[in-house]
Amino acid sequence: MLRNAIAAALVILVPIAAECSGVLHPIEDQLTATRMAIHRRPPTGQVAVIDIDAKSIAAMGSWPWPRSVYAQLIDKLVGLRAAAIAMDVDFSAPSSPADDTALESALKRAGGTVVLASFTQKLTGAIDAAPAYNQPLERFGENAWVASVNVRPDPDGQVRSLGYGLIIDGHVVPSMPTVLAGGLGEAGQAYSIDFSIDERLIDRIPLIDVLQGGIDPSRIAGKKVIVGAQAIELRDFFDVPVAGEISGPLLEATATETLLQGRALRGTSLAVGLAGLILIALAAFAIGRVRWALALAGLVVAGAVIEATALVVQVAFAVVVNTVPWHLALATFAILVLVSEIDFRQLLQTMWRVRASNAEALLAKVVADNFAGVVVVDENGMIRAASRSASELLGRRTDLVGSKARSVLPPELMSAVESVLAVVGFERGLRRPRVVSLRRGDGELRAIEYVTTVSELESEPTDSGNGQSSHYFACLTFTDVTEQRAAQAKIAYMARFDSLTQLPNRNQIIERLEEVFTSAETKVRASAVVCFDLDGFKNINDTLGHHVGDLLLQDIAAQATNLVPEGAIVARLGGDEFAALISGEKAAADAVAFASRIVGAAGKLRHLDGRHVTISTSAGVALADSRDRGPDDILKRADVALYRAKANGGNGVVVFDRAMLEEMVERQRFEFDLVRAFDCRQFEIWYQPQIDLRTNRPAGVEALLRWRHPVRGMISPGEFIPVAETIGLIDELGQWVLEVACAEVVSWGVPIRLAVNVSSAQFAQRDMAEVVSRVLARTGMPASQLDIEITESLFMRPAKIVERALAGLRAMGVGIALDDFGTGYSSLSYIKKFPITKIKLDQSFVSGLPENAGSASIVRAVAGLAKDLRLYLNAEGVENAAQVAFLGSLGVHEVQGYLFGLPQPASEIIQLLSQSADVVQLRA
Repeated sequence: MLRNAIAAALVILVPIAAECSGVLHPIEDQLTATRMAIHRRPPTGQVAVIDIDAKSIAAMGSWPWPRSVYAQLIDKLVGLRAAAIAMDVDFSAPSSPADDTALESALKRAGGTVVLASFTQKLTGAIDAAPAYNQPLERFGENAWVASVNVRPDPDGQVRSLGYGLIIDGHVVPSMPTVLAGGLGEAGQAYSIDFSIDERLIDRIPLIDVLQGGIDPSRIAGKKVIVGAQAIELRDFFDVPVAGEISGPLLEATATETLLQGRALRGTSLAVGLAGLILIALAAFAIGRVRWALALAGLVVAGAVIEATALVVQVAFAVVVNTVPWHLALATFAILVLVSEIDFRQLLQTMWRVRASNAEALLAKVVADNFAGVVVVDENGMIRAASRSASELLGRRTDLVGSKARSVLPPELMSAVESVLAVVGFERGLRRPRVVSLRRGDGELRAIEYVTTVSELESEPTDSGNGQSSHYFACLTFTDVTEQRAAQAKIAYMARFDSLTQLPNRNQIIERLEEVFTSAETKVRASAVVCFDLDGFKNINDTLGHHVGDLLLQDIAAQATNLVPEGAIVARLGGDEFAALISGEKAAADAVAFASRIVGAAGKLRHLDGRHVTISTSAGVALADSRDRGPDDILKRADVALYRAKANGGNGVVVFDRAMLEEMVERQRFEFDLVRAFDCRQFEIWYQPQIDLRTNRPAGVEALLRWRHPVRGMISPGEFIPVAETIGLIDELGQWVLEVACAEVVSWGVPIRLAVNVSSAQFAQRDMAEVVSRVLARTGMPASQLDIEITESLFMRPAKIVERALAGLRAMGVGIALDDFGTGYSSLSYIKKFPITKIKLDQSFVSGLPENAGSASIVRAVAGLAKDLRLYLNAEGVENAAQVAFLGSLGVHEVQGYLFGLPQPASEIIQLLSQSADVVQLRA
């Protein structure tokens, strides 16, 4: 009876002591993972992962990406009707203003469907400091949800749980899976992830496929999309149960699926565990002395029943039953049964043999299945275990086990193995990886990374009790890192070189400039920067195609490399802009000379892809100044000089002086005032009458934009319209003019034609036919009373876009007037190809009439052309009666100018129109 009581007590106390010590936790975790692996369940299909993978990085051609790429991605996903967009990307630091603005705008357009990542991290070098909280920039956070993406692995390195959220300065920051799953759980608490959810079935899409539009929309529509890094070189991977190593976004997707399916794993209470131990102890007390074989069989059956029940409970109810203490209790019971039957020394030997056999079988299995190349060599130089990957990496077709290591391993690896076996009794080995280049049996040269370690294995205890002997084994672990090294080299190259021209990029020239500004002042004074770009490069891309544009950039890069002084560096900053850093005692003269040479060389005729290409170049030169605070200052000054060169007409060189910077500041102020002018309603529309020479009555009016500046007064359109086109305001401004002018003319109640100037930039940014159609519908303006005035610069745009827009306008009945005729190319092919209805003769040909014979001949020729082509002809700038008489004699239909009225506000022009008793009837 006492013996049974002791057995029952040990059955309870041994598992409790082991559980309290923590030694059972790894086994508990492994059992839970095994149950997950036995029964895998599918995901809900509500979650998809957009991978920033190697394919996407290679397609984009650079890393890191500008934030405009993420802005495009958000717009694409919103267009595909994603239910939510979680960006596992760090947006906590500012980038370029343009890229940040693009991302902010995309977030606004997404309408609150985007979740941005935040995280806490320890400050480098800080001792006992609170973790720093990194969150998206405020401008981003205002237009999106913010969620934490912190992951805290267990002590063994595996991730088994995630938090519902963090509490930062009293504020709750939910985790990203919590936000995507609907906000379940309490911040500060964690939940166990159910890795029985098969992460292989979660839809994963390369990011580049989304940007290029090559996916089925049903893969995105209505789903919660997680965007994050999957490329190996980005190192965003975690070790998890069942699946092994997975990417951060896939981990978040699995955690989200856990919450969506209500599968957050729960453990059983201590009372359940203790009750199970008591039941086993009662069984141990009650069984008494029975045959040991029968007792062991019963214990095995009991263990199987316990584990099967735990599996069912975990699968069905997401409850993890901690069965390890119960198994340990059963094992303790079994040991007690065996001890009572077997001599202790004999038991030790039996246990050792079983343990050695199991360990050897397990070692052989683990080694054979290892992803890496593994070779275990004994003291005699024989291979005792080897992975299948080792045979493949070494170019061998047969199993390596049982072979002599020297006959199999290359000399470099054999030397490493022998070195760790040279001194027995000490733990020695090459712990830090090394890389060697090996030529395999197929002749291919590969980069192999390897590590060697030494292990001691005790032999079986002797019957005499004189102790145990030891044996030593060397373990060689190696992997093929050829592709990894190549990818790392490519990424490193892309970070410092331009992929198109192979020139250094902005990063590299910034590094060189930083070296200049951290050196002696004499070296600073002996340095200069040349910025140069191609005049009208966009037209090359638009008319000849981007392929020709790329060839042109490569050609210019090659010329610049040949022309730059020795020791200088030429870099491509982006687009068609280049920069050169020139140092030396004659840096100033060399920089100007180089700028002049590149401008001259770039202007020569080129033959690219079967096309004849000519283009001019502008260059700006800035000399290093002790007042410069760093690379940005001198690059900015060179860019200011480049801007002045382009403002001077291009194809020239300008050296920076301080006055240019002041002008640049003034221009920026002007641009700022222009943007504010639109918001503050400082623009006005004035109208100039157009007189029909056949009736001498007003036939129409031309809408002219005016800017009433609060300080500078009235500003000419010739001064602010080019700036509006440059800063991208012209589209919004032009549409406003069109809508207000149409509304005002309709309100007059007078059947008069309206002419409105439309910039060529508006055609590039909008479908003008659709824009005009909407304006006519809103204002009630008849299409037959509207003339859209264009200039020849429009025909530099892609022909198909222009042709489609003009055809759409004419189909509605809107007239097309070609303004400033005679001052541009005046190509008759434009009139023949496009549906022009009116020609407006430029005032420069009218001002000299009728005395100037040359002007008279030109006007006479244009009038004849208009008559033959049945085009309506308007003459601008008419100032006296003699001009009217001459133009009328040539059959000019319509005139406008100061003789008939200056541009006037709407209130005054309506009075002029109402004074005419009979307003001319409009032509069809």
